Amino acid sequence: RIQQSLPRHRSVGRQGPEVSAAVCLSGRGVEVEDQKRASILPRHLDQQRACWHFLAGLECSQPVCCRNASRGADTQLSSRFVARQPRRLARPGEYLMIDFWHDSNGIVAIAAVHGELGMAGLLPPGISASWRKVTEFLQRRRLAPLQIVPFDAPLGAEVRGLDAAGSVGEAEADALRRALDEHLVLVARDQRLDDPALMAFSSLFGELDPPGPNPYGAPFLPEFPEINVISNVVENGRPIGNLGAGEAVWHADMTYIDKPPKAALLHALEVPEGQGDTYFANQFAAWDALPEALKGRTEELRCVHDSAHNSAGVLRRGYRESDDPRETPGARQPLVRTDPATGARALFLGRRPHAWVVGLEVEESDALLDRLWAHASDPRFVWRHRWRPGDLLVWNNLGVLHRRDAFDPAVRRIMHRTQIKGDSDIV
Repeated sequence: RIQQSLPRHRSVGRQGPEVSAAVCLSGRGVEVEDQKRASILPRHLDQQRACWHFLAGLECSQPVCCRNASRGADTQLSSRFVARQPRRLARPGEYLMIDFWHDSNGIVAIAAVHGELGMAGLLPPGISASWRKVTEFLQRRRLAPLQIVPFDAPLGAEVRGLDAAGSVGEAEADALRRALDEHLVLVARDQRLDDPALMAFSSLFGELDPPGPNPYGAPFLPEFPEINVISNVVENGRPIGNLGAGEAVWHADMTYIDKPPKAALLHALEVPEGQGDTYFANQFAAWDALPEALKGRTEELRCVHDSAHNSAGVLRRGYRESDDPRETPGARQPLVRTDPATGARALFLGRRPHAWVVGLEVEESDALLDRLWAHASDPRFVWRHRWRPGDLLVWNNLGVLHRRDAFDPAVRRIMHRTQIKGDSDIV
């Protein structure tokens, strides 16, 4: 992933051990790694200065001497970031160390709490370059505790106090992963992420997985092939994204492969007001509420998940249409999935069109699937999301179904999507 290497061996000297650090610029941003930590800073930060201050400030609160390997000279950092004592916050036991400076983008600030990067980024216009103003902003904006607020619904929760474009500490990342396991869908409002930041945040949930093939045969963003574009916009006679403006039927993503993605993220860049809502259905709750007789009938059966069409019903390149569901290409998945971590069970249906229950006559298969789908999409298991620009959603792809309302094709809708690679077969 590394596109450009900076001088790699730099020492932060002090009384006691030295710290050797490696600094590089990758597709995810400026990466800093030393013997104790590996961290990512936003791409717009000046590489050398931000990395120096990050390393020096987290190692000690006294002036330090940094060796600049590119010039072969020692440079005394007289910055208040390392020269001043740590500043106490309002909450007992927490300390804040910051530095800020002007660059071509505005005022840049970095902060550290308990040895972890608390914030690195541009301050909004109107924040003056004074210690009091910058400190107040950092305390108010970035160091507020992360909050998980469940919806009054069968699934879903809002994440408050998150800056997905900034540096997310390991404690916050753990909290997000636990919340996703519990609530199945998470929503964070007012997030402003460029594509590298979206990929960096997505990677907190696991390894990124490239999207499935689109009808046009090439990635929509060749420079970021891990990102899929969901859009109805057409530029120069060519769609810039997938799915158009029509309805996307109930489905889970890429269940037609043996190890489907375990999670997906969707970031709203442009959305039509009051249109194109997305619905999520809790399939753990659907299984729990399924009549016992129907449970007994389905738990040993497998179903073919169609790989030839996308969720808008468009035939993918390289496939042919068929009216016989027994000819449907794709993985043969169990109708009931068991979560390997918890043992909880969920319906695992994929997508209704072109599906076939292996071993049954077509009429019998259709009757069973119709009954299961009517149950799985019952409103008592469903939560509806009304989009706003800046919304960032992440969901458990193996535990929920989702669908989208159609919207006016004359209005623009642009979203960028990532997905997290599955790590096990469906059992």
